[in-house]
Amino acid sequence: ESVETKAFDLGSTPAAFTYEAAVTTAGTEGPFRHGEKVIISINTDGTDGEAILLHDWHEGQRIVTFRGDETYIEPQAGTTGTLTITGQTSGAIFSDTGVNDLAGYQALVIEAAGYTYVPVSSSLKQVDMSAALSVGTVSEGDILEEVTTSGVPTGVRIKYVSQDTVSPYTLRFEYIRGGVLDAGAPGTNEFVNLSNGTTFPETISSGTEAYVYGQALSLCLNEDGVAIEGAGCRSNVQWIFEANRPVRMQFDARGSFQAVEDLTFVTGTTEDLTNPPLWSGAASFELAGNEDGTERLINDQNVPCLANMTLDLGNTLTDRICASAAQGVEEVSVTAREGTGSMDPEATYEADISWLGDLTAANSVRFRVELGAGAGNKFLWSVPGAVFNSSTSGDRDGILTRDLQFQMTGGNIYNTDGAGATLKPYGGDNEVVFTLFTSLDPTDA
Repeated sequence: ESVETKAFDLGSTPAAFTYEAAVTTAGTEGPFRHGEKVIISINTDGTDGEAILLHDWHEGQRIVTFRGDETYIEPQAGTTGTLTITGQTSGAIFSDTGVNDLAGYQALVIEAAGYTYVPVSSSLKQVDMSAALSVGTVSEGDILEEVTTSGVPTGVRIKYVSQDTVSPYTLRFEYIRGGVLDAGAPGTNEFVNLSNGTTFPETISSGTEAYVYGQALSLCLNEDGVAIEGAGCRSNVQWIFEANRPVRMQFDARGSFQAVEDLTFVTGTTEDLTNPPLWSGAASFELAGNEDGTERLINDQNVPCLANMTLDLGNTLTDRICASAAQGVEEVSVTAREGTGSMDPEATYEADISWLGDLTAANSVRFRVELGAGAGNKFLWSVPGAVFNSSTSGDRDGILTRDLQFQMTGGNIYNTDGAGATLKPYGGDNEVVFTLFTSLDPTDA
């Protein structure tokens, strides 16, 4: 999913976190978590806003990123008070009096910081409607079948996700089969809820649906004037890191063949002359434990010496066979995801970085990569949870290395019930989170 990204710039010396009583047990205090909702308030303003975090937010971190489609408070002129941001899952609280008035708050918020890319487990579409579905007729996860007013199925089925209760009554759903909703005749078809048998009008008001995320791609390869065209394509991606070289993204895409034809070469394109940043520098790789809250600070991150690293999102691409499709394949679907990677750090004493200890104990670690400088040429990767599953000894010009393989597991949701230090593993859509900063050049992003 591509997410428009906003950001808070907390300055060079951000305030420390505090924690709700339920999470003050030693070792359980965690950072704000990627994907969690936070409540933002200025305590004398009388209004609250909310946002969804992108990337984990660790204490001491300067730049904090949010989804760009969420709500923010806009304090009125003359407003004073303490800015407070409270995590609704982690229990973490950020509170700062240094940016407590209107001007300070507006300076804090960067309205368009860039774009963040996160893995998704399914495709989501949406379409605007002229009215909300009747209360009680549909719930999240229900299967809706489109039928004509005489009850004849059109072949379209969707899985209901949600709908806005105010205009334009946007309906969000996962596509199952059959093509476009209400194609060609808006307002003439109906939905049948296969979960409870309820029938209700399908009042689409804005033409055809659009993808929210997880969309399929169309690809065209022009080989010396011969164009090979495909549709319904999806892909896996690898990031390949080599010291003092640009980071490469390698895509493995598959789709349904559509046509081959002679076409002229594409003209009028211009090459981007921006030099890509090289993988080097103090923030090129930072690692810390993530098994509990003892290494939750940004300053707890170690900087090992690596020459190579790979991150593989691990999408499993499967043909969705359908005899009624033009080529017998409706699309290529992502049916599973198992993120993996490798790295080759120089061996250290276990007291410095516990490579083998973490391997044998299956401890979770986290790491981040910051790359480049300048708006439009600054990148951030974060892997909030990784578990090493093998290690071999290597030799890099006489220096002992640990050649490690790992699985990206997603982050951990820290215990919020005060019942001890046991952490609950979280396998959500956050194995690797990647941001391009287009209008912000952050330090300690």
